[in-house]
Amino acid sequence: MNRLLALGLITLDQAREMSDQEAVRLIFHPGFSLAEKVSDVSGRGVGMDVVEVERARSILARHGERAMHRFLTPDERDYVLRQPDPAPHFAVRVAAKEAAYKALQSLAGMRAVGWHDLEVSRQDDGRPYLKLHGLAATVPPESSLLLWLTHAHGVAGAVAILSRTQPKPIRLPRPTFQLR
Repeated sequence: MNRLLALGLITLDQAREMSDQEAVRLIFHPGFSLAEKVSDVSGRGVGMDVVEVERARSILARHGERAMHRFLTPDERDYVLRQPDPAPHFAVRVAAKEAAYKALQSLAGMRAVGWHDLEVSRQDDGRPYLKLHGLAATVPPESSLLLWLTHAHGVAGAVAILSRTQPKPIRLPRPTFQLR
């Protein structure tokens, strides 16, 4: 409560009358932070999801085009179908959309985001990113949705972080060791 008072977010009278439940609701309000300083990548929402590749393979075998059209945008379908084994690529895109949906829930009004509002694409260097369409495109411009994907050992996974600001590129030093 002291931090809320110091920031001028509540009055002393409000602090005295506020129930524990009201205080928790205020502290966990989407986008609210008590941090002394908000960094370039301070998170607003985090989402994670995993999809078993064999489950994705079975969905594709059973529902084929119908499943592809339901979950993926036309560009995503083109990419997935160009792969020798489409199942891991389908699975990781479903996981990415689920993770992004979860991260977006820290913003009001995002419950209605649909499968086609989130599109997994690739930068020129191959790194994944999300194209936002429809309701998802209403994310505040000072925010960005960061995405990490993996598919290995029969599982596809994704992590999405809704960040307060656009991240700055990080230059890592070249390693001084050699892999054998």
